[in-house]
Formats: sequence, C-alpha cells, structure tokens
Amino acid sequence: MKKRTYKKTIQKSGILEICMVFCIMLILPINISLFVSDSADTEKKEKKVLDSEIEWQVLHELAAVIPVEYEEETLKAQAVILRTNILADGEQLQEFPLLFTYKEKWGNQYNENCEKLLRVVTETEGMYLVNEGAYVRTSYFRLSNGSTRNAAECLGKKYTAFTAKKCGNDLLSEEFVWKKEVGKQQFFTKLVSMTGEQMTVDAWEKTEITYARDSAGYVLSVSFGSIRIGGEIFRQAFFLPSSDFTISCENDTIFITTRGIGNGIGFCQYGANEMAKEGKNFLELLNYFFTNIAISKTE
Repeated sequence: MKKRTYKKTIQKSGILEICMVFCIMLILPINISLFVSDSADTEKKEKKVLDSEIEWQVLHELAAVIPVEYEEETLKAQAVILRTNILADGEQLQEFPLLFTYKEKWGNQYNENCEKLLRVVTETEGMYLVNEGAYVRTSYFRLSNGSTRNAAECLGKKYTAFTAKKCGNDLLSEEFVWKKEVGKQQFFTKLVSMTGEQMTVDAWEKTEITYARDSAGYVLSVSFGSIRIGGEIFRQAFFLPSSDFTISCENDTIFITTRGIGNGIGFCQYGANEMAKEGKNFLELLNYFFTNIAISKTE
C-alpha cells in the first residue's frame, strides 16, 4: 500500500515538474523578446538624441551646469529648462565641454555618469516649458537663501513665471554661508571706480551703509551715504556668489557675508534635489518652481 502511494506521488511530482518546465519554455521566449524589444527601443531613442543638435547641446550643457550626482528627477527638470532656453534663444547653440573632458574628474564613475545623463535627456527628449503659448526664457541657480525671489520685484512685472518659493532645506547646505575678506583700501578703491565719486577712505568710513532688499532678502541696492549701487552690480564687482549680502568692517578688513549661490530667480537646483529625494518627480519640481507654465513637446 505504502509503496503504491509512494510511486503515485513520484509520478505526480514528475508530471508537475514536466509541466512547469514546459510552461517556463513557453514563457521564456516571450520575456526575452520583451527585454530585447525594450533594449532596442531604448537604443533607438538614445540614437535619436545623439543625432539631434538640440538634444546633443542639452546633454553636454547638463553636465556643465548641475552636479551629476544629483537625483535623476532633478536632472530631468534641469534638462527641460536647458532645452527651453535653447528654443527660446532661437536654437542658438553654444559651446560646452564634451563629456570625455570629465573623464579625469569623474574617475571610475565616468561611464555610469555618461549613461545617467544620456538616460535623463532621452527620457525628457523634446520637452520644453511654455507660458501663454510662448517659450519661457527660464532662470536657474544653485542654492537659495531659503527662498527663491519674486522676479517682478527686481526684473519687472512681466516676469510672472518666477514667484517666491520656500526652500527651507537650503539652509542645511554646507555652502549656504560664504564670507569674503577684502582689504579696506582695495574695497574703497573699487567703490570709487564703480561710482566715480572721489572720496577718501576716511570719508567713506563715516558713511552709513544701508540696504534695499526684496521680499526674499536679496539686495536690490546698497547705499553708502547718498551713493547707491545696484545689488547685482555690487555682487558682480566683488565676485560674490549671491546678492543676499551684508558688509561689515573690522580694523583694516572689510567682510562681505553672503547667503546662497546664484541670482535666486527660478529653479533652485539644491532645493529641487532635496524635494526629489523625498519622492517628487521632475514634473512636480517644475510646477513648484515656475508659475503659470505648461510643458509641451516637439514633434
């Protein structure tokens, strides 16, 4: 009795195994076919990107303007922004370093980074931003002072796509605060050359420094007594990373302390990347940092 039962069990087991193998043999070609099809489709899309002058430009510009180690969703948002600007400028292409020039900088991550950037551009191929049906000449920067700027306050009322957005995580960046030291004589010599005012260092020292700031805290203008200088002009003259700055003097040294990196208008790369880490996709990032925009795609 036991032997017959045992034989039947073996027979059933053998039949089940044969059926499973048969099923796997039927399914396996389908899976392989799907994998080959996906792979071929990806290669076709990547080739299309590499054959396009605009997409080629986006690929190499992307490597130059944002840290490659950022989240892919952040890089996708940046790719859409770069493509938009190229189209808004009438497809005027600029020269950027080719990817192979990053080989030493990226080291062992070179191939992986190249594949990552190509994947990002491929997955956003043809996408760009529009405002009321027209291309939006978009702005982006590295790190805010805790908020992006309302562009209407510093550029004019027509810049409705760039409104103030909170970026609280930016305050945690190691690059958030930056301090520059300038010799007192050098500092005032520069001010004289900028303003054309012929004053002595002693006279400058007695003037009160006042700031006109926008709602996000960036300097619109800085005044030394009756002499006023635009915030961005001052920033560029002293090679400051941001126009959210404060000036102080100690003995023979002028200290200029800044918060954030960049002009503060539009897409904040660091802030967007922190949002991407929390699960936001590139469409959500673009919709957060830009107001009244839509995404279109080229044919």
